[in-house]
Amino acid sequence: MQCCLGFGRKESSDPPYTKVEQSGLLVGDTGSSKYSSVDEFLNHHKAVHSDAINLWTNPDDVTHTLEEDDRVLMTLLQESESCTSSQEREQIEKEVNKIRNERKATQKRWKGILIGLGFDQEADRLLDVHTIVPENDSSNPREVRAPEILRHLVQESNIFGHSSTQAARYIVVLDRLLDLDVADSFLLAAIRQYPKAMET
Repeated sequence: MQCCLGFGRKESSDPPYTKVEQSGLLVGDTGSSKYSSVDEFLNHHKAVHSDAINLWTNPDDVTHTLEEDDRVLMTLLQESESCTSSQEREQIEKEVNKIRNERKATQKRWKGILIGLGFDQEADRLLDVHTIVPENDSSNPREVRAPEILRHLVQESNIFGHSSTQAARYIVVLDRLLDLDVADSFLLAAIRQYPKAMET
């Protein structure tokens, strides 16, 4: 699966993750993570900027390509540019804002759980996805595990609310949490804080 996720993309050409933040790495009982700090982990996953393959995931980003989750929004934005009726344009803008607000709410829920797990300083960066993601390798247990955890989040929690799952983006986030050995803790926290029956 190759995609580029544009969350938090800025106009500046400066490379991401240039700010040095010293912080301890939270790991599970196995202590198996190969990274000595969250900063080292994030720096290992340097972002690759490319407008040609930028995936729409930031609620305020105007680029939107490749992912199924983004095609409805892309179509709405294209219709907004081409429609001549102000009433029709206003209705489309309402639909666009609804999608963006739902995505912002999802992002806020994910960030809250990450902060609860101790990632106060790193939460935004862990959710900042704009990296080229390689094709999934079914022989790699971790490549299978991230989509599996996402399925559990969808089936057993209400962390996504009424928004689409944005699978491509959040699988990348879960893959990072697997590297940090906190993905299972995140899943349990999501189920506890946002049980499936809860309306948001």
